[in-house]
Amino acid sequence: MITWMQKQRKYLIVTIWISTIAFVGAGFVGWGAYSYGADKAQAVATVGERTVLVRDFQLAYSNIYNYYNNMMKGDLTQEKAKELGLESVVLDKLIDEAVLASYADEIGLMATEDEVKEKLKSIPNFSENGSFNKDLYYKIIKQMGLKAKEYEESLKKEIVLEKIENIFQTPVTDLEKEVMAAAIFMSNKLEIKVIENINSESNISEESLKSYWLKNKAKYQTTKSYSLQTIDVEIKDMVVDAQKMKNYFDKNKHKYKTLEGKLKDFELAKNEVEIDYRFKLAKNQALIKYSKLKKGKIQSENKLVIFANEDGVEFDKLDKAKKDDFIKPIKLKNRYIISKLDSINFPESMKYEAAREKALEEFKKKRNYEMLEAKAKASVENFTGELTEYLTKDDGAGIKNLNPFEGRELLNIIFADKKKNGYKIFPQSNKIVLYKIIDQKLFNAQKLKESEEIIVRNIKQLKDVETNKNIISLLKKRYKIVKYFKGE
Repeated sequence: MITWMQKQRKYLIVTIWISTIAFVGAGFVGWGAYSYGADKAQAVATVGERTVLVRDFQLAYSNIYNYYNNMMKGDLTQEKAKELGLESVVLDKLIDEAVLASYADEIGLMATEDEVKEKLKSIPNFSENGSFNKDLYYKIIKQMGLKAKEYEESLKKEIVLEKIENIFQTPVTDLEKEVMAAAIFMSNKLEIKVIENINSESNISEESLKSYWLKNKAKYQTTKSYSLQTIDVEIKDMVVDAQKMKNYFDKNKHKYKTLEGKLKDFELAKNEVEIDYRFKLAKNQALIKYSKLKKGKIQSENKLVIFANEDGVEFDKLDKAKKDDFIKPIKLKNRYIISKLDSINFPESMKYEAAREKALEEFKKKRNYEMLEAKAKASVENFTGELTEYLTKDDGAGIKNLNPFEGRELLNIIFADKKKNGYKIFPQSNKIVLYKIIDQKLFNAQKLKESEEIIVRNIKQLKDVETNKNIISLLKKRYKIVKYFKGE
C-alpha cells in the first residue's frame, strides 16, 4: 500500500475534498515541525484576502492521515506519511480550496444559516435514533477541541465549495456516453486453446540449488526483530466496575454504531465497551508499572522477541529506543507490555541450511515457469483452438477450462495488449492459454442502456476532476498566494 501511495503521491487527494464532516469522531494526529513568518503566527498560507489557518491545516491533515491509515489497516506511521509528503499535499489542497473560496467571495457566493443547519442534520455522527441531537453535537465538537462557531464556519466553506463545483459542471453528452461505453464494453471474439496437466517434474540437484542460492543470496534475509525484557498487563486481569464502565460508555457512546450508522444503546454495545474499558484500565496499570520499572522498584518478568512483520505493533516506539532504554506501554493483542530493550536485531543473510527450503521452492517455480514459457512460445504461432462468443473485459467467467479469476486475468491482458495473438501462463495451476483475436466490436447499445447510470457517473467524475484542476490553475494567477508553512 505504501509503495502504491508513493507512486501516486501527486494524485493522492485529487478527488477527495478535505471535508470537515468526514473528520468527525477521529482524533487529531501530530504533523511535524513547522515555522511561520512573524506576522502570520496563526496562518500556514494566505490566498488573496483569505487566510489558511493552522487549525484548518491540522484538522485537514488529521482527516487525510486517518483516511489513509484506515486504508492501511492502522499501518501508516508518521515516518511513512513524511515519505509521502502528506503535509505538502494537504497544504496544496487547502490552498486550492482557498483559491475557489476567494473566487466565491468575488462573485458574492455564500452559505446561509439554513444551509448550515441542513448540513448538520445530514451528518450521522450528530444523530441519535435518526434525528439530529444538539447535545450530542456540542459534546462531539468539544471532544474534537473545536468551538461550534469554528466548526460551522468550516461547514459554510464546504457548502460554498460545493456551489462552486456545481457552477462549473457540464452535462454529459450522448457522444461522451458512447465513447465511454466503447472503452468499457469493447468485445472480442477469440480463438482459445487451454493446455493443461503439463508434466513439470524436473530433477534439481543439490549443486544446482546451491548455485541458485549463491546468485540470489541477498534475497534470503532474517527478519528484523526486537529482543525485550517485559512485564505483561493482561486485560483479562482487570477488575471491571459495572457503573464506571457505564460512565465510560456515556462519555464515548459516539464510537459505538450499528452497520447502518445508528448509535448503539449500552446493552447492544456492552461487549465492545467492556473490551475497550479493559484496555483503558490495562493501559493505566501499565503506565504505573512503567514508572516503577524505570525507578528500579520492580523487575522485568519475561523475555520476548517481536518480529518486524507482526501486525498491530507500535514499531515507532521500538525503533526510537536504544539498548537498555525503557519503553512506554505497547498494546499487543490482548495486553499491554512494558519493556526494556535488550537489542534490535537487524536483517542479515541466512546461511544456506536456513534458506534451503525457501530457495528450493522458488527455484522449482522458476524452472517450472521457464518450461511452460518455452512450450507456449513453441505453440503460439500455429495452434487450433475453440471459438468464443464476443467477450468484454467482464466476461471472464464464460471461458471454458478457466476459473473466473483466470478468465478475468486473461481478458485483462488481451484488452491491454496490442498484439492479435499471444499466450498467458498460469504457473500455479500449470496451464498455458493460447489466444487469437478473430473479430472485434467497439460499441454495444444494449450494454450502454443497462449501465447508463454508472457510465454517466464515471464521466461526470472524470470531467469534474479535470475541470476543477483547470479552473484552479487559472484562478491561481488571479490571487496572490503566500506559503508560511516550511515543514521540517
